[in-house]
Amino acid sequence: MDYDQLESVNGALAQHGKYNDRLYIMKLANSDNIEETLGEVESIAKTNKYGKIFAKVSTSFAKYFGDEDYDLEAKVPNLYNGQRDGYFFSKYLSNSRKSVDTNSIESVVNVATMKKKDPIEDCSSSCTVEELDTTDVDEIISVYKSVFKTYPFPIFDRSFVKKSMQDNVRIFGVKSKGKIVAVSSCEIDFESENVEMTDFATLPEYRGKGLALKLLSIMDLRMKISGIKTAYTIARSKSFGMNITFSRSDYSYAGTLKNNTNISGSIESMNVWYKRLSF
Repeated sequence: MDYDQLESVNGALAQHGKYNDRLYIMKLANSDNIEETLGEVESIAKTNKYGKIFAKVSTSFAKYFGDEDYDLEAKVPNLYNGQRDGYFFSKYLSNSRKSVDTNSIESVVNVATMKKKDPIEDCSSSCTVEELDTTDVDEIISVYKSVFKTYPFPIFDRSFVKKSMQDNVRIFGVKSKGKIVAVSSCEIDFESENVEMTDFATLPEYRGKGLALKLLSIMDLRMKISGIKTAYTIARSKSFGMNITFSRSDYSYAGTLKNNTNISGSIESMNVWYKRLSF
């Protein structure tokens, strides 16, 4: 499977390719050459006929995207070092990529908000939550494969998952009778003191027991102890379960990224949720 590739574009870290049919500006180096960088980014996107350019930037870069006709789709307060806001911008290079059913997305967000205080079915006493290590990689991938038909990053690749865990990703799991039945990840940006809560997957027979909520609770605590100031997620807009999980964990809705990510077999819109962990 040909996943999108990471590339340095005039000093900016970008991910792009046909898999997600987009160019994603993950991190900008400085503002000295921002106009030149955006020009190169657009040239690459148009040459490859991508449907979208997507960027996550801090306050100091936001004004440049407004000048270049990008749409602000989500904003996370204090995303960078607990001081500077984070902005999620998109520029659409095809009209079809921008078209979404906003009513269905709003319905999921509204339901998630209303169910904030609903009781949940508890996992049996045989379930434990713990941080996993590289010896668990094969079992982690097995859970991913049982849940996702496609995914925006190569989480089915053993070497990728193992290297991620050795770098900036901490993976947590729920075990039942010694078997991993649910997993999730903390993708940490140490420099910016934020974390993306991601890669939630629960085996079908264990769903409806609040396992994702249990995992998120532990992840929030561990990240707070580690000095991470802000947590966020980019969740499937169609997933009532995951949106409800973040709402019930006191995360706030920040906006929707239209037709953004190749996940579970197709390009889907994604909802951004955030939570301040520490000051």
